[in-house]
Parts: sequence; C-alpha cells; structure tokens
Amino acid sequence: MDNASLCVALAACPSLLDLEIVGLHVELRQTLMSVSSNCHLIERLFFESSKTGRDDSLKSPTCVDLVNNCPNISYLSLRGFKLHDYKVRILVKGFRKLKYADFSTSYSISGTFLRNLGSGFGGNLLEVLILRDCMHLKEVEVARFLTAVLAGDFKFLRYLDISNREGLASEGDWYQRSYNSSIIPLKQVLEVRPNICLLAEFPSEGCYIDIDHMFDSDVNSEISLPSQLSSHTSDGSLLMSSSESSYNSDQGSGNEEYQVSGFVIYEESSDEVDFLVV
Repeated sequence: MDNASLCVALAACPSLLDLEIVGLHVELRQTLMSVSSNCHLIERLFFESSKTGRDDSLKSPTCVDLVNNCPNISYLSLRGFKLHDYKVRILVKGFRKLKYADFSTSYSISGTFLRNLGSGFGGNLLEVLILRDCMHLKEVEVARFLTAVLAGDFKFLRYLDISNREGLASEGDWYQRSYNSSIIPLKQVLEVRPNICLLAEFPSEGCYIDIDHMFDSDVNSEISLPSQLSSHTSDGSLLMSSSESSYNSDQGSGNEEYQVSGFVIYEESSDEVDFLVV
C-alpha cells in the first residue's frame, strides 16, 4: 500500500476510533495529515515504521494540526521514526487526554521533551510512557524526569520503560554510553512510588555496539505478519500491516517546524521548541 492508497482508505473512515499501521512503506507525515483531515474522532493511533530511524518526514505544522483536529487521542504509539524532542513535545503536551505514549526505537529523542511536562496541562495524565531503545535518550534527561516524579509530578504514571540495549547517552558525548547510572534515582522512585512499574534494563558495561558496525551489518528483524494486510475489525478499528520490519541504527539527529481507534506514525525531530496553538 502506498501513501495515496492509504489516504483514500482513511478518507472513507471518518468515524474511525482505532488505527494501527505496522510495516507498510508509507510516510509518517502523509499518514498523519490524512488522519488529521479525516479521522477527527480517533482515540488510538499506532504506527510502526518499516525502516527504523529513516523516516524523518514529520513536520511541526503536521503535529499541531493533528493535536487540534484529533483532540480525543489517548493512546499514541509512534515506533521507529526519527522524532525530535520539540515535535514529540507538541504531541504529548497537546493531547490533553493522552494516557499512553510509546516512542520505542525512535531516533533523535534525547528526552528534553520531558522537561516541565507533568506540572501543567498536557502530559500530566500519562499512565504509560515507553522510551525503550531510543538511541539518543540521555541519562541526564531521564534523571530530571524521575526527579520530577519524586517531586510529585506525573501522579498517574504507573508504567515507565527506559531500557536501552546500548545504554543511555551521556550529556556531553553521544558516543559515551551509561550502563549503570549513578544520577538516576531509580531506587528512590520505587520507594516513594511503589505503584510504578519501572523498567531500566541495560547491557553490562562494555557491551555497546559501535554504530558504524551496526549500520553495515545485518541487524534487521522480521515480524511474521500477512503481507499487505488491510482489514476492518469488529470494533470499528482499522489494521494495516506488511510483513517487513527492520531495525537499522543511525546516529543522525535533528528537529524542525510547527500546529475510531488508534493509528501509528513516526518521524524526525530536533531541539525542543514549544510551538503549540490551541
């Protein structure tokens, strides 16, 4: 299925509440634009990239339009896209009903979007936050986030996954990886908030795989799904998938621009910018 076919399919589903896209070769920005234009009642959006870290098509204006046109989204999963922090922040802060956010295996996310996220509108209702294997996630940003949790923010948070098979990035040098951080208050959080399931699984020190080596080697994994599947489920959701899914490491990072069931889509972001129109 290509971008045009997907747009036509979404245009025919104005009452769609749940949209799931896995492994199709469609662009994140085009998909989200179609969702924003046609699926105003959507509540759950799941999109997993077929080419991890390569789709950097998402623009800030698309994020803003999605937030304004689809205010009922409570479940958002954009996995394997190149997403910069300021774009992620537009989405997380913009969706006032958001309870579930999953940006696993996404590139360029450093964690700066988490700053001051749980003290005001947008982000404060989060119950589940998954940042597993986000290559550029920094330990200092995770530490800041959990310090905010200790201070009383994110009162509804019950599940957090910051695991990374290559360790967290250090503040000054992305190539310096942290496998056993002394600045992240994991123990304190579990003592103060025993109701939170906190996953922080890292490899033993020295197990970090060089990016260039990963880039040149075969690190692709396949998901066994029917090829080019598109179907409507009994509960009014739309599932689209392909048999292809890959995980390729890329050290690129960047950000840019501005404002039924779930649908998933990913893209690239850069520095944090609070550009949100409501």
